[in-house]
Amino acid sequence: MRQAAQLLAPTAAATSDATLFTSAAATVTIMRHVRVCNTSGSAQTFSIGIGGTAATAANCIAKDQSVPANTSVDLFGYYVLPASTAVHALASATSVTFEIGGDLSVAGG
Repeated sequence: MRQAAQLLAPTAAATSDATLFTSAAATVTIMRHVRVCNTSGSAQTFSIGIGGTAATAANCIAKDQSVPANTSVDLFGYYVLPASTAVHALASATSVTFEIGGDLSVAGG
């Protein structure tokens, strides 16, 4: 059985690669929605990747994606994260925030 969950509360981006979160051991996590919010008065960019040790071209679901000033970008998908899989991201400014929602494995499912 799956349970809807906020996987990452709004978190300010780093300007160099950083781990946003890592899926729990011995579970499967489904990442369904990523909201990227730019609170600055100018356009910014972000990259986000699944697995590996950094958000690189080999694992990015968005690479150097632009976020207009004072707006948000939403990514929707069905990204399956096996146990202990890291999600990495970076942005051009710390005025960019990430929020991620999805499903967690629960006992019996």
